[in-house]
Amino acid sequence: MTLTRLPEKLQDYTASESTYGKTGLRVLFGIDSDGCVDKGMRSKHGGPFPRAGIDAFGLAPIGEAWRIAWAYVNEIEDRGCPRFKALAQVVTRVLEMPVVREAEKNGVVTVPRLPHLRAYLDKVASVKGFGDNVLNDYITGLPQGEEKAELAAVAEWSKAVNANVNTDCPYIKPFTHAIEAIKLAKDQGVDCMIVSGTPEEHLRETWAQHGLTGSIRGVFGRESGKKDMHLMAAMQAAEKQFGKMYDVAIMFGDAPGDDRGRQKASDALGVRVGFMPIRVGSAHLSQTSMTLEI
Repeated sequence: MTLTRLPEKLQDYTASESTYGKTGLRVLFGIDSDGCVDKGMRSKHGGPFPRAGIDAFGLAPIGEAWRIAWAYVNEIEDRGCPRFKALAQVVTRVLEMPVVREAEKNGVVTVPRLPHLRAYLDKVASVKGFGDNVLNDYITGLPQGEEKAELAAVAEWSKAVNANVNTDCPYIKPFTHAIEAIKLAKDQGVDCMIVSGTPEEHLRETWAQHGLTGSIRGVFGRESGKKDMHLMAAMQAAEKQFGKMYDVAIMFGDAPGDDRGRQKASDALGVRVGFMPIRVGSAHLSQTSMTLEI
């Protein structure tokens, strides 16, 4: 059954009545978006993200170093990690560069250390998720002071990232094989949901442009929590509807965080959620990778 309208909230997700082929099994595919279905990783981390940091924190004198560090962290060292975590890691990496240390020594630039962001990541985001909504709620409850000022600056940086992405990347064309694979999976009775760390508004606009909303059960991004939360919600929705969770669940992703997310979901639910890695360099879904043999 094709949904006439995709759910707005994670708790509104519903499983279809379809089963995979002639097996009688209910199957779920959780699919990451950027880097798997399109070239969003390179497009966004090559321009909109680093430019927002340079502008927000006054880093133009070390702009090239910041761009290199941003690309390294987000595309190689910790590919696909949440943006707030990435920001803290990029600060660490850029401060290791001799050219940056020399610039600071000469008073040319000051790189923000972001100690309060690091504490927030450990104590709050790791539990509640990495969305702007979680950060903004936390900031609202803080008294005036250094922590509130620092996190407010981070929130403004994140807003600038979103604006840059909307301007620079209004539409990123999907890989042809990814479109074919998702349509094939749906035709064979698989429930596909998008499990992403991208802001939901941009994500849902992108999937509508892809023309794939009729082939998926939901599009969920960073505002709906972490990726393990997305997978768990889908599994629990199937259990509520049919008395048991999906018989087979697989996460498709190109980043270590995708694998960690499905493992956390597995551990929390006591069932196996599989992982299909999408290799960097040939990072897209294909009909081969999405064809099940059960």
